[in-house]
Amino acid sequence: MNDAIYLIVEGDGEKEAAPALIRRLLQDYLGRSEFTRFKPLNAHGISNLVPSGGLERFLELTRRVTDCKGVVVLLDAEREHRDCPRDLAVSLATRARELGLPFPVVIVCACCEYESWFLWNLDTDIRNWLNPGASYEGDPETECGAKGWLSRNMPSGHAYKETSDQLQMTFHIDILHTMEKSRSFRRMVHAVEELLAAIDSDVAIVTPMLESNES
Repeated sequence: MNDAIYLIVEGDGEKEAAPALIRRLLQDYLGRSEFTRFKPLNAHGISNLVPSGGLERFLELTRRVTDCKGVVVLLDAEREHRDCPRDLAVSLATRARELGLPFPVVIVCACCEYESWFLWNLDTDIRNWLNPGASYEGDPETECGAKGWLSRNMPSGHAYKETSDQLQMTFHIDILHTMEKSRSFRRMVHAVEELLAAIDSDVAIVTPMLESNES
């Protein structure tokens, strides 16, 4: 299959990590192996997506290609949107719906950061990046400084680097455990399921919808 799933992401770290996560969800969790091509578009910051015309510009880029079967938009819902990431996702989905794209689009807001999902996984091999005995106390869904926490808990002389560590840590996310603990990660998984169902049915949905109860 030459078709591809496109991803619109915020930065250099997600440009590498998000395709790996989508591939894991498709192959390891959902048992779907027909998609092997994942093409990220780097927005270089949420400020290039949220303002009017921002997300639209990147979605129009995916309209122009011939191999796009669907799009995943992945953002960090940091302090400004932490308490209600669903509002941000629904707002962006409403704008995307107005474009009338010929393929499905799903929008996901990691709460607060993509790296917050790693904090649910300190019992996996992610601990190999950290000081012995490092533990996180609290709710990672409210941690709007996950990158900083990871850096502070790495051995002396080391700091968390999105361009290298984010991809490698993604390979060690425990999918079932993180789904159980993290509402925004459950949304991530469900969004991929929605995307596949829409592709299978040849329906150009955009989610989340206004009436959805998802984050």
